[in-house]
Amino acid sequence: MLDPVIDWCNFPARLRQSVREAAYLRMIFAQQFMVDALGLHFSAGSLLGGDAFVRQEVAKLQAAEYQYTLTEKGMREALEHTLGNGCLVSDFYTQAEWALLSRAVQDKEVAQHHIATRLSYLDIKNDSDIPRAQANAQNTCRRRRHRNYLKMIGLAGANVLGASAAAVRR
Repeated sequence: MLDPVIDWCNFPARLRQSVREAAYLRMIFAQQFMVDALGLHFSAGSLLGGDAFVRQEVAKLQAAEYQYTLTEKGMREALEHTLGNGCLVSDFYTQAEWALLSRAVQDKEVAQHHIATRLSYLDIKNDSDIPRAQANAQNTCRRRRHRNYLKMIGLAGANVLGASAAAVRR
């Protein structure tokens, strides 16, 4: 693979590349945690000591969720960080950077769904415990999903405001 061609005089391109590469690193870590966590598929209630396996999966999924959160946070900081000329770092974002941010949020939701599912496996001793576990998993998913949607709405609003401010500065 050839080294990337970098135009050192093209500041916006270098800035976008730096932001993308930092985000890609977090995404790689998060995806590795997801792969590690999703390697086992079973119901904990049917295995002796299954709770311990599920708790390990949950820990790995939470590590993946954390990495996705860091990716999202790093890319969202560009909406608040101004450069010397008054532009925001996000003013230089292209569709690739916005798509990466969107992907991080979506993958975080997937991790949260798997966390809720695994947590629903725990502490099921008999059939009467199943509805309680399912309700707990659904409530966990619902709360986290609402929080993520609110963040995305705020992000979309900040993007519109940032684009308007950038147009005014030009």
